[in-house]
Amino acid sequence: MQRDHAITEEPATSHERVSTDLERRLRQTLASINTQTENTSVVFAARDTMGNLVGGVCGATSYGWLLVKILWVGEAQRRTGIGTALLQEAEAKARQSGCHGAWLD
Repeated sequence: MQRDHAITEEPATSHERVSTDLERRLRQTLASINTQTENTSVVFAARDTMGNLVGGVCGATSYGWLLVKILWVGEAQRRTGIGTALLQEAEAKARQSGCHGAWLD
């Protein structure tokens, strides 16, 4: 098969630039077939009465999915339902953004 293109490995100095360009082009393509293409941060924190961080969830919504990147609950607060409540809040936010599924990384 004859090709009209060349595939080359990008040098490390251009990884960020090329990755950004690829993601931009992918979003443009997917925007025409998926209504929820915006990459939006999702961050919820659980704090005790003194304002200390005792748990949290971080992720992003994109292409109809919630990607959960971090879920953490302090050792003393585990098995109290904080983790479940954090995920429920993140999922509710994702549904408001039009997401249809969640992925835990």
